Amino acid sequence: MTLAAAEPKAKTARADPAASSTAISGDRSAHTPMMQQYLRLLTTGASAAIAERYDTALPLLEQAVALCPAPRALYVLSQVHDALGRPLDALASLDRSLALRNDPRTLLRRGDLLRRLGRNAEAGAAFTQVVALEPRNSDAWACLAGVLTADAARTGTRDDIDAAVAAHRTARACGADPVLADYALAALGASAAPDAAPRRYVEGLFDSYANVFDAHLRNGLEYRTPEALVAALIDRRGRSPSDIVDLGCGTGLCGPLLRPIALRLTGVDLSARMLDVARGRGCYDQLEHAELVEHLQRNPAGYDIAIAADVLVYIGDLQPLFAAAHGAIRANGWLAVSIEGHIGEGFALRASRRYTHSTDYVHGVAAAVGFEIEGTVSTTIRREADTPVRGTVVLLRRLPTSARLRNADV
Repeated sequence: MTLAAAEPKAKTARADPAASSTAISGDRSAHTPMMQQYLRLLTTGASAAIAERYDTALPLLEQAVALCPAPRALYVLSQVHDALGRPLDALASLDRSLALRNDPRTLLRRGDLLRRLGRNAEAGAAFTQVVALEPRNSDAWACLAGVLTADAARTGTRDDIDAAVAAHRTARACGADPVLADYALAALGASAAPDAAPRRYVEGLFDSYANVFDAHLRNGLEYRTPEALVAALIDRRGRSPSDIVDLGCGTGLCGPLLRPIALRLTGVDLSARMLDVARGRGCYDQLEHAELVEHLQRNPAGYDIAIAADVLVYIGDLQPLFAAAHGAIRANGWLAVSIEGHIGEGFALRASRRYTHSTDYVHGVAAAVGFEIEGTVSTTIRREADTPVRGTVVLLRRLPTSARLRNADV
């Protein structure tokens, strides 16, 4: 999984029950037959959206808006478009709402949509408008800090880094999640880096991006890590059918590539919404919403192959994951991973809130837990700000216990 630095979404894509009820109560000023019909459509559509029956909600809300394009009804309609993976339609509904009333909540949602579409400058402008209207709005400060962090990651200038640090500290002071704020501050060099990204950072980030993830990666970032990783694995190992676990499977981009060599294909991810998209591909025999190390520990000797495409960028210390993978992979089985390159020793947390690792560090951790290095392949894993980002595919084979003991004695 890969994304440019971004703040987890301020609000989920699901219809907001509070917004729905407010929309209805706020539009009771007229009692004409047309308004009564509008209220019935809005009430029924909002109820369907709250129940996540978005295909049912959409035509009802569109009819309601056609009768009366009230700001709050347009807001609910935008939520449904977003949940259905139609961010541009969602944005258009928000713009119509804002043309009628300059509402901070609508501005915040507009900024979030723009951010997920990669339109960071426009997103930053929207978040700036919100904090001007509501100076203590922690969600808006956190989102603005996320945009500024992306700028700092791109430019690396002291001024941009300082601006991002100040925004994160303001967000924290206003009540933003301290775990997420502290992680961002660590990525900017303002505090010590943790061993891995916080679970709720990863989960929230990818839940928010699930509906636009594939288009953003393929079109915006030219993401090709799954192809590079699976091709390198097949080149070294061959195509013999195997039990495979796709760690951090996301929306399942590796699924179609792995299916032809899989007896049984399992996908594991922290993001439930990403798993919903992966399920729609029809490639996986099982999908599990779980933390990776916990899943591996629950499945001793359960797999012939474990693959992790663009997952280690959210983990600094690889020892727990590699040790758990060693226990879950059968003798002579394979672990295939991708890393972003790091000049120097060990690993580092970058302003992008992604970890980079040196190849020597990866090899050292792998050997210590019982893997043999079978090969490395340097590749371009994506583009960022029109610049190729280099990475490395690392192929590891699990040594039988006897071989591991012999090597330890040498």
